[in-house]
Amino acid sequence: MFAIFDRMFKKEESEYCKNYNLAAKNSKKFNLGNYKTLKLTQERLLTKDNFIEFQKSIQDLNLKNEDLVATCHATHINLKQYVDDFYKVDSVITIGHLIHQNGGKMFFQEMDLRINALNNGYDITKPLELHTWLTLPTGEILDFTFLSTLAEFYRREGNHKVADLIDGGIIGGHPDEDATADNKYIPEFLGEEFFERTGLLKHYTGFFI
Repeated sequence: MFAIFDRMFKKEESEYCKNYNLAAKNSKKFNLGNYKTLKLTQERLLTKDNFIEFQKSIQDLNLKNEDLVATCHATHINLKQYVDDFYKVDSVITIGHLIHQNGGKMFFQEMDLRINALNNGYDITKPLELHTWLTLPTGEILDFTFLSTLAEFYRREGNHKVADLIDGGIIGGHPDEDATADNKYIPEFLGEEFFERTGLLKHYTGFFI
């Protein structure tokens, strides 16, 4: 499954780009790195056809659906270089939360708690309210883990039909358009340095190690 938008982006302002640019400011403020701002564009890199080719290019990794469950940090850190090489871009590790269309928040934590984690690290013995994905220069995103993680939740609830439908699915496209309509992606910080500072990098070594 790979959700790609057929509809051109027609809004005058991109809500995702606005939040991404705030995340870039947060990252600079807390010395996590300097990142270029996103600008409104109708250019799109992701298509169904080229993503099939991308998937073929990483077949040797032998990734299984279960490898993608609750591994968003390691997965996107490890896949970034493959995405960059294939699409000839410099994608950005993006950290934040999601807001469901019903208003419910997923992976959300108050900003003061995020800042505290930057200063003192996360307590990994507690549930981690944080999500990670990749942002392309066009404002499109790639999320390799959310649907597999959601599938595991449905499976535990006994809803195997929905779980089987979405397991292994990848979300790709512009967050202001239809493919991620159920959930809004809200960037808060950018870059791998966030995981270094919060102590998470040493605990999420990834699926290649």
